[in-house]
Amino acid sequence: GVWSLWRVSLVSSVTNDVRFFPLFVSDAGMSLAPTARVVWDRLIMHVVLAQFTPVAEPLGVAEFARLRELAESVGQDGFESLRSRHEQDLSREKEKVNLGFASRRRMIDRLGLHAVREFRLRQLSQEVIAWESQYGARTAAVPDLSPVAIVRVLPTGAP
Repeated sequence: GVWSLWRVSLVSSVTNDVRFFPLFVSDAGMSLAPTARVVWDRLIMHVVLAQFTPVAEPLGVAEFARLRELAESVGQDGFESLRSRHEQDLSREKEKVNLGFASRRRMIDRLGLHAVREFRLRQLSQEVIAWESQYGARTAAVPDLSPVAIVRVLPTGAP
């Protein structure tokens, strides 16, 4: 079969969160998640499974397309998790910044002459507008899926 390691990431202007996941597809076309994890665990623990030698036939375009389609399906959960965390982080940041702006507005309203307060409130308003435009750009996030490694696994004793 074919074992592969995939990287799913969420790319935005503020973050590049990454998750990795293994896939194993048997020669019969079945996706075997437990086998994928076992191979990955053994590679991580430096357990030599077999001697790696170049195979005569590289992965075909159709086979790679099938593998990528499966990776997109399996990686969807990982991407949704990354997207959810990104949205939560942005939401917390927005809440903190809004509290900061409100606090500054209250302080400005209490201190100084009327003309000075008006000037400072205009400055604060410009800062809020600038921050909101930056925040809008930061909410845009793009998924990225790419193979890290693709290895054909041959049965023991196979040529």
